[in-house]
Amino acid sequence: MIPIFASILAGSLLIGCKSEGLQHNRDYSDMPASFSAEGMTKEEYEKIVAETKQIDYVFYEIPLSLNEDAVDALYRDLDLISTDPAPGIPLGCKPIARKIYMGDNDVVIEADLYFSDGCYLQIFIRDQRPLFGNLLNTDGAVYYEGMMRSIEEERRKLQPQLANPVEYSPSS
Repeated sequence: MIPIFASILAGSLLIGCKSEGLQHNRDYSDMPASFSAEGMTKEEYEKIVAETKQIDYVFYEIPLSLNEDAVDALYRDLDLISTDPAPGIPLGCKPIARKIYMGDNDVVIEADLYFSDGCYLQIFIRDQRPLFGNLLNTDGAVYYEGMMRSIEEERRKLQPQLANPVEYSPSS
């Protein structure tokens, strides 16, 4: 897991920008009344920055979780999000990971990360209810593409070990 994290950190000096250049799927599903199509507010941004101590990634289709626990990682993470709001979840898109923004002993906020062709956004969630979402910017797409490539490379390296597990037999 350390090589994955090192690969991820190697590409983490990114600057936030608008989501120009990405092809976003604009056919969105209906969202609950609690969802704000305005995107992340300044107040929510400040709350996340003030209270978050680490970010945990739990992937849905990959048996892997990662965490980042540096202030620089938090700012980089938020810089990958565009100022363009996501009006909802594009139809046919599925999240690849749940991101959990952890405080000292509690969850500050969670987010589903959507990263697939035409589907580049993050929907923020509190109490299992989507609150708001923002599109990823171009730097976000580059960063998550690198992350997914690193994860896939690590999976390929581990595949022979997983296919031929070593049996453990305790000595008597």
